[in-house]
Amino acid sequence: TISVIQMSGKELKLFLRIAENGSRGFPPLSGVKLRVQGFWDDPFAAEVKSSDLDHNGKIDAWEADRIIELKLENGDKIQDSKMYKVATIDFLVRGGDDLGWFFSQIPQSRITLQADPRGTLLRDVVANSIRELGKSGTINSPDQPLVNTDEPRIKFEKVAQNTKKKSRHRRRKK
Repeated sequence: TISVIQMSGKELKLFLRIAENGSRGFPPLSGVKLRVQGFWDDPFAAEVKSSDLDHNGKIDAWEADRIIELKLENGDKIQDSKMYKVATIDFLVRGGDDLGWFFSQIPQSRITLQADPRGTLLRDVVANSIRELGKSGTINSPDQPLVNTDEPRIKFEKVAQNTKKKSRHRRRKK
């Protein structure tokens, strides 16, 4: 089922940090654009910022911060105190893919599980929405491409490693 969560901008940034850390892949998203450190980098490398979010005395892979830049799709910055509406699957809200700690921090009053009494599968909801969009001709048109290759939602980048500069001078052998 689909869940709708009211998140502050600060919470949204943390949600995206955890969801897009690469330890469970990079889930699809919309409405935001990210530049992230490529998944080929070790999550525990010095170049990957990490912190003990759940204060259990160790840093787990899900606590890696690969986000280099984060903004709304229109280019605006996410404002920490502003409230945003986020839709995702209940699997994540119930703690799947390392999001248990995060969602335990969100008051239940701001989480709505959109249970469908008919038991409709998420894939059917998505398929029906695509069919409806197709009727209006707005899906994957030149004006509204399904995937915009010129402006991808996630850009992976290699972060320069901290390496010592090599000396230009050679030592003379004695």
